[in-house]
Amino acid sequence: HNGAIEKASTGLALVCERLLASDASELAALPAAWLDELLSTASRGATTFLRRSAGLPFAVLAVLYAEHNLSKGGGAMIGVALRRLLARAADEKGEEGGEAEGEAEWGGRVHALNLLRHIYQDKAFGVAVMSHVADGFLCAFSALASARWAVRNSGTLLLASLLERALRNRRSRDEHAEVNALGIRDFFARAPGLHAFLLRRLRTFDGGAADGADGDAATGALDQDVFALLLLLSKLVPSPTAQQAKADALDLDALVPLVRACGTLRAHRARVVASRALVPL
Repeated sequence: HNGAIEKASTGLALVCERLLASDASELAALPAAWLDELLSTASRGATTFLRRSAGLPFAVLAVLYAEHNLSKGGGAMIGVALRRLLARAADEKGEEGGEAEGEAEWGGRVHALNLLRHIYQDKAFGVAVMSHVADGFLCAFSALASARWAVRNSGTLLLASLLERALRNRRSRDEHAEVNALGIRDFFARAPGLHAFLLRRLRTFDGGAADGADGDAATGALDQDVFALLLLLSKLVPSPTAQQAKADALDLDALVPLVRACGTLRAHRARVVASRALVPL
């Protein structure tokens, strides 16, 4: 059954729909003003200590549902919400120091990550979020590298939603079935900025291991964000031969030695994921 928060969210969505449909400009402008206040509240952090930002995601989604259901404004509010939340989720201020230090800063980042997760996983906004998938992945990877457990936890949840939204067709129950997967070139065409990011991060992770020094891969340590990168690649499949023949600037061969170096890690699960990440390459 729906809880009190979800019931209130449904009521707020109905109110916003009536306001947006109003001919009075001052009334029609109220939902956008409420959304602005909700996003500002989330960005300030320390607004709630309940798990997964409590009612904030439901309030934001209620306003966005109203715009979506009426198809008014050309999706202006969803665009504004995504841009502001992505910028806040990428902000790493307040991540240093003790647990109580910078709480408003990293707390606001946690709220932004939780709000993004709800928006990305909602089918109603499936089309609207596709142009922001790359930025969403970058925020999730950045969150996984945070020193704050709360930020890493929210980043993990956001990553799961992004993998579901960007990659899954769900034609089979087998998680690794090819019919469920997306071609690697198709994916990077949708998220062009991710290829360069993957190269930079994997080169940093490999560090001096390729030269025989004590790099991360050589010592067997594995950062959470690097594991997430390998996990993303493992969910993809090789693109069709005809598509590979097309001239493009996507150099997949550069990723091969970097992913292969991760296959020497001590953690068995890391080696399994690294081996699967080589398949689409």
